[in-house]
Amino acid sequence: MKTLTKGYNLLDIHWALAILGGSFIAAAAAFVLHYSYVWSGLITLGLAVWVLSFTAKNFRSYWLAIFALTLPLEIKKLLVDSEYIREVVRLNTLPVGALPGPVIYLSDLPFAVLMVYWIFEIIYLKRKIFFPQST
Repeated sequence: MKTLTKGYNLLDIHWALAILGGSFIAAAAAFVLHYSYVWSGLITLGLAVWVLSFTAKNFRSYWLAIFALTLPLEIKKLLVDSEYIREVVRLNTLPVGALPGPVIYLSDLPFAVLMVYWIFEIIYLKRKIFFPQST
């Protein structure tokens, strides 16, 4: 008797990555549900982008596209207490755009991934630094 279906090996790397990624996202979603809806959505979207980077054919091109898509977005997070910042701005009459303290923009995150990948290629894969000739 012939079988019409093809058997799949459960130890195949693609199945393992899918199960591991799904479990990680489920655990993160359970953790995130304790926060507001905005943070829940942002963290879930960030995890989805991160997991999809492992399925991309070209890791560098994928993160370069994510970087290009996030570059025009003006989403930032101030890493200092907001009460302190309000007090400094009120006392020193700083302009609205000048924030005293470290700020992380959304486009900094994919840029950091690209920089780590570039350093990994230089150190571990022994790739030479390439600078195109200028005319």
